[in-house]
Amino acid sequence: QTIVLMGDVSSNKTEESKHLLRYLLFCGRVLGSPSEAISSIFTAANHLISAFGHAATSFNNNSARYGKCTGISFTETGESCGGFIRIYNFDRLRVVKQGPLERNFHIFYQLCAAAAKNKEYESLQLQSASNFFYLNQ
Repeated sequence: QTIVLMGDVSSNKTEESKHLLRYLLFCGRVLGSPSEAISSIFTAANHLISAFGHAATSFNNNSARYGKCTGISFTETGESCGGFIRIYNFDRLRVVKQGPLERNFHIFYQLCAAAAKNKEYESLQLQSASNFFYLNQ
């Protein structure tokens, strides 16, 4: 079985995929899946993927710059038992060059902000995002 989510810019594809994933994993739990481990792994992975794959563009402050193929495995009785996430980066150039009114991927700004608040990041020698050429074009 396959479900394809498509749409125009800012048509909530990312949010709809989260709802769909939650529903499918909920159905697996209702049927007796042994734990919520699969659901928590997908949720944690999606947060990380989002930080690495979203950026501010002239159209949208949180634009997904990647495609994602998510697979969930189910047993013959319908229980969720595993899965995978495959990422397709559509915007590799963004790392070194952004257009007017655009920003790099969110993860870089999040790391710089976290470093200012957390001593554990001192070894990374991170500074304010405005001090980095690739984050301040």
